[in-house]
Amino acid sequence: MESEKLKIRGTVAAVVYRNDENGYSVVKLEPEEEGAERVTAVGCLPDVFPGEIIELLGEWVMTAKYGQQFRADSFTQEAPTGAEAIFRYLASGVLKGIGPGKAREIVAKFGENALEIIGSSPERLAEVRGITRSAARELGSELRRTAGVRALTQTLGEYGISPLVAMRFYRIYGDDSAQCARENPYLLTRTEFGAKFLEADRMALSLGFEADTTERLEAALAFELRHNLGNGHVFIPTDKLVEATGQMIGIDGETLYEAIEMLGEDGEFARDTVAGLDACYLREMYEAETFVAARLLSMAGAAESGGADADALVAKIEDELGVKYAKGQLEAVRAAATGRVVVLTGGPGTGKTTSVRGILALFDRLGLKTLLCAPTGRAAKRMGELTGRDDAMTVHRALGAGMGAEGGVVFDRDARNPLKADAVIVDETSMMDLPLMRALLEATPEGARLVLVGDANQLPSVGPGNVFADIIKSGAAPVVELTEIFRQARESAIIRAAHAVNEGEVPDLAEKDSDMFFLRRSAPLAIADTVAELMATRLPKNMGIPSGQIQVLTPSRKGEAGTAALNLRLQRELNPPGKAREKEFG
Repeated sequence: MESEKLKIRGTVAAVVYRNDENGYSVVKLEPEEEGAERVTAVGCLPDVFPGEIIELLGEWVMTAKYGQQFRADSFTQEAPTGAEAIFRYLASGVLKGIGPGKAREIVAKFGENALEIIGSSPERLAEVRGITRSAARELGSELRRTAGVRALTQTLGEYGISPLVAMRFYRIYGDDSAQCARENPYLLTRTEFGAKFLEADRMALSLGFEADTTERLEAALAFELRHNLGNGHVFIPTDKLVEATGQMIGIDGETLYEAIEMLGEDGEFARDTVAGLDACYLREMYEAETFVAARLLSMAGAAESGGADADALVAKIEDELGVKYAKGQLEAVRAAATGRVVVLTGGPGTGKTTSVRGILALFDRLGLKTLLCAPTGRAAKRMGELTGRDDAMTVHRALGAGMGAEGGVVFDRDARNPLKADAVIVDETSMMDLPLMRALLEATPEGARLVLVGDANQLPSVGPGNVFADIIKSGAAPVVELTEIFRQARESAIIRAAHAVNEGEVPDLAEKDSDMFFLRRSAPLAIADTVAELMATRLPKNMGIPSGQIQVLTPSRKGEAGTAALNLRLQRELNPPGKAREKEFG
């Protein structure tokens, strides 16, 4: 609550650290109070420089490493006044090309009017030795940009909107930012800016926007759809969307249905019938889903000429690798030989890896350049180890992922700059969300082959969509399901337990085996004690497993058995402080 927050005001003495991407800064502040000591302030403080006067709203926090700090939630700033403050400001690097020496000359020439002259009559800077007229104009433009961000930050801060939002908004709208934000505060809620709907709504209503204005209805509906992307939902049934949005902003359903109709025509939303439901999508999600479906259907309908020789090729591969494929594995390798796309699925221990090795050997024999990838670094590393290839990589790396100028992930590889591969094999495909699958298919060259491997019974991706399971359920692409559990895998209690869960049965927890045993502890502290004991002594000593090769999974972040407490506990047990120098992080 704003009334409970503390306020401090002072002059910025130094900027210790700044992240230009998100605006997070650490600054030293000289409070206005007579005799007060410098304080350290942290938070999103973009474009704050020495010499400026800032007023921070936040709270005092105590950190183990840095001591007491003031954590700012919002701030306002004023241009420096007085020749010495202006010198510190200009000498700080706020304007590129102006260092302490040149700053001293500018202040000596123009005194307390230096900033006003740079902003309104920059050509006069050419009176200072070494500054050309073109450089003077650039310096004036840069100072106006900084002032613009400052003004926008202050305007939005009155409504609790983060300085980071102001920084992002100014990058797009420039000197028109403040006017654009006042004309339609709901622009701030777009994904690339990141303001919360309720913050922008507070600003809009205070500026006189009507409760049923089109901009408000559009932003509220989009907010609900974007919020549910985080819950994995690509679309929301229209009646549920109307109900949830109506409760949030106090608008009747009829008005919202009319808004959806109108906004659908304008391209913001899309509607379609899915499994008998009237579904409402964000336009980009609808386009992603229809693209993925159309591309996979197109690939599934294409045949490869090598099909006639598939059996002979498979026989040669069996001889080379010294294996005899089971029925399902043979089917998988043949499908990869005869078609453009194949989906390979099955639980643990059913031979997916052996099948992938066979498919890879097949592609090698056909002279195809194959890309091996997986959604996570751990999965990609394991894929490389199991196939004996050292070029397996994450899907993001294969696509050349990077941060866009407006935020969000962008990819170098797309339809115009496709992957340099004749075949793509993706492991752990169940982890891929809809946007990532679209990006991969867009970058897959025409005529290339695609093998999607995974276990449909695993949890779906964190992002929107249940892509792998939906592809399998559709029956539109060739699916090979491996069901036979091989003898070596059957000897694993973990694999037996996993298949029991998939079949709706409770595993035999009384069974003691080399790779699985069950210990019951009823209290969180007892759980933490047991985990620490297992990690530090019992498993390394009794089973010969080094602590560094053990992974601990826990369903909670908080509590004595949560990740935060367990990490500290295990650090004390496994990596206690020593006499050597240490580096703290996090």
